Amino acid sequence: MKKVANLMKLKESGVIAVVRGASKEEALQASKAIVAGGSLALS
Repeated sequence: MKKVANLMKLKESGVIAVVRGASKEEALQASKAIVAGGSLALS
């Protein structure tokens, strides 16, 4: 049931952010900013 609930959350969000960075620290910073902006779906 948890898998279905997670898939529904992804579908409802409408956006999945794909994060790339020159380093893992840069990607982590970008991810934190995306989450702070309200998006919960990251790849």
